Amino acid sequence: MNGTQLELGLEAPSAAERRAAAERLAAGARWRPARHRPPRGRDGREMHEDSLAARERHATALAGRMLEVFEWLRSHGPATDRECRDALFGEHADMNMVRPRITDLKRLGFVRETGRRVDSATGVPVRVVEALSRPPSGGGGEGKGRTET
Repeated sequence: MNGTQLELGLEAPSAAERRAAAERLAAGARWRPARHRPPRGRDGREMHEDSLAARERHATALAGRMLEVFEWLRSHGPATDRECRDALFGEHADMNMVRPRITDLKRLGFVRETGRRVDSATGVPVRVVEALSRPPSGGGGEGKGRTET
């Protein structure tokens, strides 16, 4: 025993403890701290309750904006993403406030692309979308893997 062990009041390891430690070293095993596992959320995944609640609030907010975009397109007719954004949120709002919602509405079959128009702000051809008067039955939209006939 060294002086530090005596000061801390530690006892010398027994012969069995020394043998076990020597065997672990010979086998190449290393000491590893226990891995912390966060508690599982109510749906079984490793998510905190607050994270799950935030996800639900966020999903509700997205559904609300998607409905707002759809209603605007239905009442104003075919428009580009930028025209929709400018009318709903102003020209200084982020395009991501409407663009993902329009893509989701298209995937769900509530809007369709009717053509392309040169964007006045960028000079680049962009999509023009219009709200369908009645979504297709079955909920299938123009999503990935679907071909138009």
